[in-house]
This record gives sequence, structure tokens and C-alpha cells, in this order.
Amino acid sequence: MPYASYDPANGQLLGTKRLIYDIYNDVGGLTATQKTNIWNDLDAGSPPKWARDEGINAADNHVIWLFATQIGAIQTVTDKNLCRQLLIAIYVQDNPRYLEHPSFDTSINILGYNP
Repeated sequence: MPYASYDPANGQLLGTKRLIYDIYNDVGGLTATQKTNIWNDLDAGSPPKWARDEGINAADNHVIWLFATQIGAIQTVTDKNLCRQLLIAIYVQDNPRYLEHPSFDTSINILGYNP
């Protein structure tokens, strides 16, 4: 049974949640510049935006961040970027309108929900 997706800003029902797998693949299809723009936005602030996520996947973001930045097993830039891509996908599922033409890069349009 699919779960409902809500806009955390106003509680509006948007549709059903998209799979993180599908969001992850959409993020993977973005240009390097678009991914950098997203990461710069999510990693800004203290604590960073991703760490202020209050959605059901919030703890997952912290684990992925640890892999991307703190764990010695992740050695390559490619591995770190894949971790960032997953963190972005998880954040989008919790914040389903985050990448719907965001102000930091309006060329991006990835929904975290199925209308």
C-alpha cells in the first residue's frame, strides 16, 4: 500500500510518496552543476539544511552523511558523490517539493511524490 506524501510546509496532501530508488535515479540524471547546486544548498548552514530534516528519513540522512564524510571505507570521489546523491534522494522523499524548480537552480524539477 503506497504511503501518502504531504507538503511539510502546509500539510497539503500531494499524492503518494515516490520510491527513494526512483528519486535517486532522477538525481543521478542531473548535470554535475545541478548536483553541486543541490549539495551546496543542502550543506549550507549550521547545522546544515539536510540535518534539520524532521521527516521519517531524518536519521538515514545522518548515516549517509557519515559514510560520505567520516568513514574511511569511502575513499573515492565517486563513492562520496553516490552517498551525496542518496542523501539528496532521501531528503527529497521527506520534502517532496524541495527540487520542484528550486530558487537556487530553477532548471531542476524532481518531485518527491506521485500526483
